[in-house]
Amino acid sequence: MRAAVYCYGVKLSGYEGWQFVYKRYKNEKIASEAEKLIESLACTNEPWLLQRFEDKIDALISSIESSFFTYFELNQIMAFVKEKGSALEDSAQAFTIAMERPCKTLDT
Repeated sequence: MRAAVYCYGVKLSGYEGWQFVYKRYKNEKIASEAEKLIESLACTNEPWLLQRFEDKIDALISSIESSFFTYFELNQIMAFVKEKGSALEDSAQAFTIAMERPCKTLDT
């Protein structure tokens, strides 16, 4: 239910709502709640906010490449990219490429 409320709020509130949710995401300590928050950022109808989201995702990709994953974490990221890939445009492909390195690390 919360995910739907976050998404609807971001969709209707423009920059202020998007920024509010982004700040909550950055400070969130509970992974499942952070996931709901970051997914809702893609709900905006503003192209420039989607671009900003994509830019932030690109920065996240860089940090992901240098992190160690469990299979559970990797599967969560891959599911997110699969579900939100159309909203992420070029970043979805970058995510997929970035995931190849952690996958190789996990296989060893």
